[in-house]
Amino acid sequence: LAYEDRKQNTQISGLFSFDSDVETTSSAIFADLRYGLSDQLILFGGARLQHYKDERLQISTFGPLTGIQIYDETDKVFLPALGLAYHFDDDRVLSGSVRKGFNPAGSSVNIFNARPYTYESESVITGEVTYRQQAADGRYDFGVTAFYNDFDDPQLFVEQTPGMRSTLQVVNQKAGRSYGMEFDGKLQVSDRLLLSGALGLLETEITEAQDGRPDLKGNSFGLDPSLTLSLGADYQINDVWSIDARATYRGESFNDFNNIATEKVGDYWITDVGVTARMGNLELRAYVKNLFDETGVTRFIAAGDFADVTDPRTVGITLTSRW
Repeated sequence: LAYEDRKQNTQISGLFSFDSDVETTSSAIFADLRYGLSDQLILFGGARLQHYKDERLQISTFGPLTGIQIYDETDKVFLPALGLAYHFDDDRVLSGSVRKGFNPAGSSVNIFNARPYTYESESVITGEVTYRQQAADGRYDFGVTAFYNDFDDPQLFVEQTPGMRSTLQVVNQKAGRSYGMEFDGKLQVSDRLLLSGALGLLETEITEAQDGRPDLKGNSFGLDPSLTLSLGADYQINDVWSIDARATYRGESFNDFNNIATEKVGDYWITDVGVTARMGNLELRAYVKNLFDETGVTRFIAAGDFADVTDPRTVGITLTSRW
């Protein structure tokens, strides 16, 4: 059994003012099952009966314009999952599963034109196949996953009229899909050196567009890069000191589902490094995030007049005590 009651108040003042009181409650009954059909073949699955209630009072003011949203929505959903896992031995397993996912509906007020709007809930059926293998001595570990997602009413954030901030909001497309593969692994090169890496490949597509926009059919969702890559290394200098480095690449993607060629984001590397000292229950760590101070664009707003970018170079020190 699960229950959550969340209250949130937001107040923003200035040229744009926004006041919001939101209360959401979520309750569920769920169960998970694992059953050995044989010594090697495992049946697993479960189900979740979920109830959402969302109440919102939202007021937005921009100059002489004021918009008010009074929202009260209830969602009930049944979320099943079912899968099989085959253990070749203690170190190799192949598994496959099908499950249903869900995001509840919501509402807001467009801060640029003070118009209230709502969006519908989205649901997804996910199919996934995974192969995982590790060495008996722990020297290596790797996995491969292929997945396919079939979306109903996917929720996407977009400028409905490209270049007009006043149309920036969450909208539903009628249907969409995404599919891809993920690879990850670790290799203990020596007692001191550990290498790790991961590769993600992704394609997204609107398969049925919203009314009045048939041109969107076949477009990608936007903001989801088709390629992500990470490489890491950890080196234990001695019993106390260790150093580590991580390089992460975010591939190129369109800014949103309008797929405008001049509004592409991504295509950048972020490198983090750190040094750690462990002494008994104490851990002292110094780090630099975004070592080369890369300014990567993560989102354009208003036809490129504004943009969200990666965090700048950040230097920090942490001290942790465990007992």
